[in-house]
Amino acid sequence: MVEATISVPGFGFYPSEVWSVFGPMRKVSGGNHSDEEVCEMLGILWEAERERVGEVGLACRPQWDGVTSCIPSTLPDQVSTLPCMEEYNGQLFNTNYNISKLCMSDGTWDNYTDYTDCLEHPLDLEVEGVSEWEIFIFL
Repeated sequence: MVEATISVPGFGFYPSEVWSVFGPMRKVSGGNHSDEEVCEMLGILWEAERERVGEVGLACRPQWDGVTSCIPSTLPDQVSTLPCMEEYNGQLFNTNYNISKLCMSDGTWDNYTDYTDCLEHPLDLEVEGVSEWEIFIFL
């Protein structure tokens, strides 16, 4: 049976079983942990899982990029791709586009995280000159 994988903006694609544990830990979901802390926990799980199955060889571990995203693990000479973050510094982004980062041949991450697609596709919630939404409640 193939596990269902879900898209998690700013984190990547994870089995729903894994994300159901880590997702609620995030402060943005009402938890007590920053995204950076959750990323580190994902890295610890990744290392434990590699050890459990006896996986050897080079690979890039999940890594907080120092800005706003947790880059998922990948093999050397591969590009890790994940959905754009939902928000950064008050700007919303289209999560249909991607962030990418290269895992180099020695199993370390390149210094550069490519946010180009995200930055070229910010979400503009302004609709026909209206920049704020008003809510009316009729009793």
